[in-house]
Amino acid sequence: MAHFYLRAVAERRRIAAVCYQQVEGGRPVGRFTVLLADEWGERGVLRKLKEIGLFGTGESFVPNGPGVEVDLTLLVARAVENGVLRWRDEDAQRFVSERVAVMGRSGAGGKETRHKKETNKQLIENLQQEEESFLRDLTSTSESHE
Repeated sequence: MAHFYLRAVAERRRIAAVCYQQVEGGRPVGRFTVLLADEWGERGVLRKLKEIGLFGTGESFVPNGPGVEVDLTLLVARAVENGVLRWRDEDAQRFVSERVAVMGRSGAGGKETRHKKETNKQLIENLQQEEESFLRDLTSTSESHE
């Protein structure tokens, strides 16, 4: 099962940025990837997420992170709205519920809105810091359970 740290940042209920990175044993693996809507367009970001398996039911991309249920709900809703996914509302809700059951709930929530004056560089830096903090917490929690 491939677990990924996943965060979505929205601005006025539209995707502003999505970041992801594979995680193994609470440690990052591979590249930290940020998809900016300013560069890709919202539909382009959502298509890329579909291409890498986020909206699939398999175990090739299992999302994790603070507020992952909120982020996944937002991403699915925007993908349906943009025609990237052709799902009915009940299919979208079922998908999110099933994914949350597979991955478990992680965190209470995070960055739902983007501050207007935040540059893309600041946004990326903030997302990287948030990931580092999440992984640090995840690692310390798993070590205390051993």
